[in-house]
Amino acid sequence: MLLSAMVSLTAAAITPANANLAKVGDKYFLKEETKSSYNKDGSSGNSSGGGVLVEEVIEIRQDGWVVEYSLPEDTPDQQKLSQWQFPAKIFKRFSGEWEFLNEETAIARRDKWLSQSEIPKEACNSYVFTWTLVKIECDPNSAIGIAQSYDTGFCEFSKRSAVTLFDGAMPVILEVTETGANGFSLEGKSSVDASYVIQADAKNDVIIAQINGDELSYSDALSAREKENVSGNINVSISSDVNGCLEKRIISTDITKVAPDGQTEMRESTQILTRKLLDSTDN
Repeated sequence: MLLSAMVSLTAAAITPANANLAKVGDKYFLKEETKSSYNKDGSSGNSSGGGVLVEEVIEIRQDGWVVEYSLPEDTPDQQKLSQWQFPAKIFKRFSGEWEFLNEETAIARRDKWLSQSEIPKEACNSYVFTWTLVKIECDPNSAIGIAQSYDTGFCEFSKRSAVTLFDGAMPVILEVTETGANGFSLEGKSSVDASYVIQADAKNDVIIAQINGDELSYSDALSAREKENVSGNINVSISSDVNGCLEKRIISTDITKVAPDGQTEMRESTQILTRKLLDSTDN
């Protein structure tokens, strides 16, 4: 299953200089692995997941480049059907904006998936329980969000000093911790943005209530969650080649939540993203 990042970097702008490090036809294998666990007053659990995408440079223009994100060729047909967003051809401007170029074909694949899975269009944007909470996604532009969770800011790490995280209270300042003939490593740390965590939990509370047939407004859910004390840290570790192109990224997060009655919940999550240039015979 393709997973969006639990903690994701914001999309970085690409400059013409580092874009020249790639050429049309280059393919990269992007693999994401996630692990998470929680412990709440003696009750505990854990989960794992991940996904893969193949990123291919289709065209390099004066103001950006066209990249196609696709599933590996050996992906089972049923999985390809449910992950109808791909292949997704996206124009990534050097300024940072992303534009979905093959929306019509994605919509056709979406409608095929809905029909064969006997899912009515009225169910779009609703949620169901499988092993986890899953959204019935019908928006073709969701392909951009998924692809961005795998995006690494192409060959930016030798020049930028910080990365911004969706749930970080502040940008993570990266410092070089090791250098060698094949590249270098960077590390950084930030505190968790408590407001982001509280709002995300409130949204999940509303979704779960709807699935269970209960009524819960977002304002009520948020009011209840805001009574919790939330703290935590995010650690980022990046391995880069000599050109500053990412090879591996590890984001580790720990969150502690204390309810007004003293109940404590601890969460830990790790996301590992690896990026590998493929030979012309690989996929």
